[in-house]
Amino acid sequence: MQNRSTPRRRVAALAFASLGFGLSTLSISAHATGETSCPGSPSQVPFETPPAPPPTEGGFDELLDPLALTQLADPLAMPQQLKPNTTRVTVGVPLGLHLMGPVILAETVSFSFLAFDMTVVSGTLVQKVVNADDKTCDNYWTIHVSPTSAHGIDRLIINQYTHPALKLYGAYRSDLVPGGVAPDHVQRSPGLGNKITFKVNAVVQPSEVSRPLLLDTFVGKTHKTGTVQLRATDGSLSAPIATWVPVWP
Repeated sequence: MQNRSTPRRRVAALAFASLGFGLSTLSISAHATGETSCPGSPSQVPFETPPAPPPTEGGFDELLDPLALTQLADPLAMPQQLKPNTTRVTVGVPLGLHLMGPVILAETVSFSFLAFDMTVVSGTLVQKVVNADDKTCDNYWTIHVSPTSAHGIDRLIINQYTHPALKLYGAYRSDLVPGGVAPDHVQRSPGLGNKITFKVNAVVQPSEVSRPLLLDTFVGKTHKTGTVQLRATDGSLSAPIATWVPVWP
């Protein structure tokens, strides 16, 4: 006899996943959608013109560049610049002088989406903008996976991340969220480099939290025109979630 409850379970999962995108908890000026300057920063974006994008190289998705390989041998090395078309090993960084500063924008967003097997992946994403001591707006994302989530999260993908080719660094904060799951490396897309992907090979499993994922920028203004997506271990993706990105050019 055919199991008639299966379609109902799928409909219920779809309804739950759809509702999940509408649930969010906002804090600390999270409603801001226009341009926001970090206090003390220039009134305009950095005054140098961005260098021409480097030529596209093959094997971007899988091949670590030589500097990344060097960092594998020396995990305590400081992060290398995340230029377009590069992959960098993400090292843990404590609160250095240039990272100090108040949180000026923050938001906690609940997410839920359907995996390919029709089960529900869920949790919360905390995203923040810090007015860093070097007068730039730095970005943080922290992933919390729900205990009831059917799968863990292994990628954080940031779209429309506009930034000059130089002076962008990807890392994670090692002095926050003790025991949190750290990303292994971060990639920046070819061309303009407007897509950033943090890869978490250890996987943020159900009931776990990631380390705060950090993009240390060179830009003193931010606006909420980018999006971020979470990828489950089966390759399924969340719907885009609005996020703050640098104002450039």
